[in-house]
Amino acid sequence: MLKSLKLMQEENKDLSIEWLNYLYNTSEKNFNINNVKSLKEINNHSVFNYVLKTLETLDNLNKERKLDKDILYYVEETLKWSDVAKTGNKVVRKNWLKKGYDLFCHNLGSAAIYKENNHDEIVYTLIKTHGLIGQYLKGEVNLKENYPLYLLTKNNLITKEKLKEVLLILNECILTGVSKELYMLKEKEIALVIEKIINGDFQENINFLEKFSRLNKSLSLHQFKCRIME
Repeated sequence: MLKSLKLMQEENKDLSIEWLNYLYNTSEKNFNINNVKSLKEINNHSVFNYVLKTLETLDNLNKERKLDKDILYYVEETLKWSDVAKTGNKVVRKNWLKKGYDLFCHNLGSAAIYKENNHDEIVYTLIKTHGLIGQYLKGEVNLKENYPLYLLTKNNLITKEKLKEVLLILNECILTGVSKELYMLKEKEIALVIEKIINGDFQENINFLEKFSRLNKSLSLHQFKCRIME
């Protein structure tokens, strides 16, 4: 079992561990509407529980595929830190704001928090860009927002093959943490976007974006109907 997952599952939380402390010791109630079935599930541990799900997915994938140790490390570290900007107690969050951390764009805020005491450029970039592929597919950002990922290979910090595998697994964990069905719907499209990124192809494709806009509208309508039926 992943060390991070084991820590999160233990009843006595070791709050001396920075990322775990932020996730657990918070009064924030951030949540993804697609990840809750009722209002009673919305609490100050919603983010904690989401991260737990993503790490459970990674742990299962590792058991099934025996992932390369570097790939496992990069994905695990990214998942541990990617949502910390959504959490933290009031004193901690006030301090983050004083430092100028962007807590609204949590990928930027979380990357800045990670970099305070950690110096792995690959993990930092993965945290900073996590979620952007999904946002691109929804038409919310331009593909070039993912350019820092390409720079990792251009600067020889990681091979294209290894970055591709990291991004595939990372996005599987992120989306499965929300919904397995959501990941299955977007799996092929995500793989195509990752190919563009690792090869430095950031040319916008209007038809490509229009296609996924329709997919997202279809998924949202399906989810709405399911909630009404519940």
